[in-house]
Amino acid sequence: MYAYIARQPILNRSREVVAYELLYRDGTGNAARIKDPDAATKAVLMDAVSLFGFRQLTDGLPAYINFTRNLIISEFALQSDPQNIVVQVHNDMKPDADMETKLRRLRQSGYTLSLKNYSESSSFHYLLPLFHIIRLDFMRTNAVFQRDAVRNHGAPGTLFLADKVENEQEFAAARTMGYSLFQGYYFEKPFCLFKQLPPLVETSYGKILTALLKPTADINTCATLVRKDPMLSYMFRRLEKSLNIASGPLATDTRISIYRMGPPTFRRWVCLTLMKQNNVTGVNVLIRRAYQRGLFMEVLAASSSMEATQPGKCFLLGVLSLLDKVTGNSLEYLLKGMELPQPMREALLGRGENGYTRILQYAVIYEMGNKRLILPDIRTRLDKDQITTLYMRCMTETDAALARMEDSAK
Repeated sequence: MYAYIARQPILNRSREVVAYELLYRDGTGNAARIKDPDAATKAVLMDAVSLFGFRQLTDGLPAYINFTRNLIISEFALQSDPQNIVVQVHNDMKPDADMETKLRRLRQSGYTLSLKNYSESSSFHYLLPLFHIIRLDFMRTNAVFQRDAVRNHGAPGTLFLADKVENEQEFAAARTMGYSLFQGYYFEKPFCLFKQLPPLVETSYGKILTALLKPTADINTCATLVRKDPMLSYMFRRLEKSLNIASGPLATDTRISIYRMGPPTFRRWVCLTLMKQNNVTGVNVLIRRAYQRGLFMEVLAASSSMEATQPGKCFLLGVLSLLDKVTGNSLEYLLKGMELPQPMREALLGRGENGYTRILQYAVIYEMGNKRLILPDIRTRLDKDQITTLYMRCMTETDAALARMEDSAK
């Protein structure tokens, strides 16, 4: 699987590149088929930070990134360094008191704000003093309005950006009007970059899973990794809120919050977040199956008399067993370099026979519902009816977990 992102330069009056706009892309076709605007912005920011390297991607210059109303209200931008990004708000939004409050907080926190596609019909007229940069579509906006906007709108020091400049004549006209910044195909089209997603061991998720796989879960390392990753820290704050366990600034309370929710709950959240953020299928079918399989294997392990099959590790095994189909990468590649216990690795890759292998096989065969298939002996203390009841409970818990994640993302 590959991640894609496009960048387009923004220039000053001397034709010097002073920033880039980062744009969502879903393939090498250099197109943006956006089904979920919130997810598109999160993907751009997450990939820019963790995969491409922000400073390398933008040559050390600021990056204009589109933010939806939901992400403004939820303060998603606050997870990023204000020196790295320009928070871009689209003129089509309808501002209200909540949005004004959040924009003011962003400005007070040192973030640069840009209003995109400003027009005569804009609902943002009264909020123009909040924006450092006002962008106008040079092709679709009346020239008289443009001149008036550049001269009279905004606060002292506000910069105006001429968007969609297509030729030398338009560039010269925009300069004459007083624009300070320029973007358009005349200078450069959006250029699509791509990079293969790394093995798990190189990601925050993989490092957290490694910490959770230790004989005693390393919560301190988990908390540090959450704080350092912008996407994870944002989503963890939402989780704290949904569980009603937030206890102060994230930077000091992450470890306490993990203890309060309990390592099993944290482990499940990490796995669900990993799958949601790297799902190439566009639907939740495989995520649901993987999570449910993990829960089922966890309860099976707890009821088994087999040695060396820990319930928490069985949950991880169940989730990882479908990660290749969720992400579009082979398990061989995903697990490269990861410190998995050998029995778990053997079970995942089908290269050995052990307790983990048997529990995984049991779960997979049980899911099929084919009574002619023989279930392996996992030495469970449960009878057939009890196992059916537990399986149904896992289905219910999976539905609840996915619902909580959807609610916390709003």
